[in-house]
Amino acid sequence: MDIIVLDEIEFKIDRDALFGRAGGSSDIELVERVLQQASKKARPKAMYRPAFVEERGDDFIKIDGVRFQSRVLSVNLSEVERVFPFVVTSGTELEEWTDSIADREERFFADRAKELAFLGALKACFEHMDQNFSPGSCSVMNPGSLPDWPISEQKSLFELLGNSGEAIGVRMLSSFMMYPSRTSSGIRFPSQVKFESCMLCPRDNCPLRKAPYDPDLFQKKYAPE
Repeated sequence: MDIIVLDEIEFKIDRDALFGRAGGSSDIELVERVLQQASKKARPKAMYRPAFVEERGDDFIKIDGVRFQSRVLSVNLSEVERVFPFVVTSGTELEEWTDSIADREERFFADRAKELAFLGALKACFEHMDQNFSPGSCSVMNPGSLPDWPISEQKSLFELLGNSGEAIGVRMLSSFMMYPSRTSSGIRFPSQVKFESCMLCPRDNCPLRKAPYDPDLFQKKYAPE
């Protein structure tokens, strides 16, 4: 199926989330100015497609002809036929605008606005999937979130999605990271039991942690027999 591109996502910024980072009246004026500018510049975007699992191995899976090397991904998709690879971004417009700001404090709030634009686009992307394909309860895996599925697997994901640069202005760097900086890619898949990569990650004090680390989970569910 053709790739679905969402390039008219409305920028609905959470004013309280942005204003909450301001400490005084002067900051409030600055944040209001940043908010107005961000609202004019923002064009967050997303792209995704339904894809189908063709082959499974102990430590790999093949989706629409593209091979992904990961024991955890293979186990998580052991009973899944249809998945949704995606890329979501805050957009080049906000990235270029933020890069042009010299004032350190103003740039801080611009970065925060960029993050909120990304989160809004991610929500819009998943809602579009749900409305059009009804996958039910889902989980997500992202390249680079675990040693078992390293960031180099980004290359395979981009192969599966085609030319994302032309579609939504995202490009993969030589490090396999992505530009713009507030961009995420992954595979969303139906899952009756909620999975978060954080469950397998022992890193302490991670600001992005979504679930507690379970030291026994890998051995119980993902270790080769």
